[in-house]
Amino acid sequence: MTVAEDETAGVGSRVQPWASLLVRLALAAVLIAAGVLKVVDPPQAVQAVAAYEIVPAALTPVVGFALPWLEIALGLLLVVGLATRVTAAMTAVLMVVFIIGVGSAWARGL
Repeated sequence: MTVAEDETAGVGSRVQPWASLLVRLALAAVLIAAGVLKVVDPPQAVQAVAAYEIVPAALTPVVGFALPWLEIALGLLLVVGLATRVTAAMTAVLMVVFIIGVGSAWARGL
């Protein structure tokens, strides 16, 4: 490895932890904000879940009431840095589910 390559590698290794922290905290802020906005108006959260017409009607209230708390919990875990990889994986799964839900609703013209 040349001196120039070594210096370039050093910059990336110094920036990466800060970039990871920034992205983690930004995602946490989005999750916490989304969860809090739903927690303050539970009937609206249930109605929003029902509007996607994906969850069976019997489960709509459960999902509508539980989802905001899940978002807040994942956001807080990301802020604290506790079980970061597991929390990030759970958050990624949640985001994929959201993308599929929005795509499904869009495809059905909802």
